[in-house]
Amino acid sequence: DTGLMVLTRAVKRIRVTRTQALLSREERLANMRGAFAPAKMNLNDKRVVLVDDVLTTGATTNECASACLKAGAAAVCVWTLARALGSPSN
Repeated sequence: DTGLMVLTRAVKRIRVTRTQALLSREERLANMRGAFAPAKMNLNDKRVVLVDDVLTTGATTNECASACLKAGAAAVCVWTLARALGSPSN
């Protein structure tokens, strides 16, 4: 046992967003802005790790991290399995 707590619902999507695949960096950032909110759980003084499969612009993880901080997290780290090379463009 690692003693780590796994939360799969620490943040919730509060509005529908467009698919990110064909959006430019600026469009991705705008698309995700305000899309997530903290779930009704106390993250006060907790250190949070967000796990993402692919990081392209960081728009989604940035918004999720902001939601965790709003819920009281002391720190948020992001662990990513893959990083997309190049910048998204139309």
